[in-house]
Amino acid sequence: RKENAELEVRLGQFEQTINKQFPQYQTLVGQQPMTVDEVQSALAADEAAVVYTVAEKKTYAWVIRKKRIDFFSLAIDQAGIETQVAFLRSKLRPNPDGTLPVFTPATSSRLYKAIFAPLESSLTDAKQVLLIADGALQGLPLGLLGQQQEDGKLQWLGERYAFSVLPSISALRALRIFSRRQPGEKPFVGFGDPVLKDID
Repeated sequence: RKENAELEVRLGQFEQTINKQFPQYQTLVGQQPMTVDEVQSALAADEAAVVYTVAEKKTYAWVIRKKRIDFFSLAIDQAGIETQVAFLRSKLRPNPDGTLPVFTPATSSRLYKAIFAPLESSLTDAKQVLLIADGALQGLPLGLLGQQQEDGKLQWLGERYAFSVLPSISALRALRIFSRRQPGEKPFVGFGDPVLKDID
């Protein structure tokens, strides 16, 4: 117990040091929640934040845009998502002979119809999707999902949207802070004169 207490004190001291010297790190890993207004103000007009919550009987999704928020109750349950994600992931692993399994349009369009198609009415004009996944959905790139067209062609979601995966909606704050360009404190000019041959 004494050792545990000493370790907790030392960890607390390390955390204080990190927070003091690297405040942006705490912004990245911290759990300070964002208000809806803060989230919307951080989004561009062509961006959307999609938040999933996978429950035992149903799956829920929120689509947050610059000027609107939509909520969806999806019929697929936790077991259904886990089964379909496991199946799709198995298609990404090579066969014993080194070849990849066939990935057909029907393979991924089933999960697309269950978890993403209902949301697309709220994604008009969106080019960037900030994804906060839950449960088994965290283990599958949504860009692999697609819609089977009438002619049988599959259009991948990755062709229609640029996906960024965030650990939580609060991480959007850190994403915006780190993406800001910070000019150098002092001007810099560099000159190079490389010797592109072996030197004895």
